[in-house]
Amino acid sequence: MKKGILIILFSIISINFSQSQDKIKFKPGIKLIENNFKTEYINPESILFVFNVVGCEANYYVDLAKNLKKRFKKSNTKVKFNYEINTTLEIEQIPKKKYSKNDFELICFVSTSNMNSWDNHLIEKRKQNYNLNLIFEKISTKENIGKITLNINSYYTIITQNKNSSKLLCELIT
Repeated sequence: MKKGILIILFSIISINFSQSQDKIKFKPGIKLIENNFKTEYINPESILFVFNVVGCEANYYVDLAKNLKKRFKKSNTKVKFNYEINTTLEIEQIPKKKYSKNDFELICFVSTSNMNSWDNHLIEKRKQNYNLNLIFEKISTKENIGKITLNINSYYTIITQNKNSSKLLCELIT
């Protein structure tokens, strides 16, 4: 009798607890959070992107660089990429060539922040949310000329939204 009452009581509590949890609506995509890029610097002649590689983000930044290069090829802006390596993971995939900052009009420091991941046990529907931060600096004066922050939702890995983020960044900069 006691077991039956405990089972019924446990069932009622677990049903109420599972119904009280809110479902998080998750839609993959990109949202522009901050755009303080000064309009007088739109469509620069050249930009050096400096990626801050931390942890296992090497593949992410290499793929982002590939997509940015493809997007900027259609504009008159020359782009190159340097990698600041702060990891021992995946470093064999990072290009070793370094470009001189003095050869460019703008330098853009790129990093990620607020990385959230859930449903890691699901391969196809693992959810990722993070911010992509870009801080622009004019080489000649070392003046900070703007910041762009994107909030990105993606399924499976953080790479899946690189095409869309590079397209938005190219539109904002050129």
